[in-house]
Amino acid sequence: MNAARHVARIIPPPTMILSSPALRAGDTARAIQKALPQADLCLNPDLYGADPATWLRELQALPRDVESALLVGHNPGLELLLAGLTGATPGLSPATLAHLELAVDEWRDLRTDGTARQVKLIPPEP
Repeated sequence: MNAARHVARIIPPPTMILSSPALRAGDTARAIQKALPQADLCLNPDLYGADPATWLRELQALPRDVESALLVGHNPGLELLLAGLTGATPGLSPATLAHLELAVDEWRDLRTDGTARQVKLIPPEP
């Protein structure tokens, strides 16, 4: 899995995976967790079909010791969150990985103000 290989190389590596419990999202989150044994997995029913505000609240509620998080979910919620965080609309097709760097010291300060930097967009393997 291309995404799992890339995620395993992120510094700092994600220590939290927030995911919708839907079948494909949950399977993807569990597969990526195998590459990230240090990461906790949270399958949250509120994230199934969640809007950007719900995703943002979940991120803002993360504890300070979580340096990096991975989100696994559905469009249009994640695509709209990405647009709000980066100020760009790259188009997030299914199974695409978006690697962002956030301009905040604490999760609670995260805003959809376009200040995040998109590091890389990785499409799914054919």
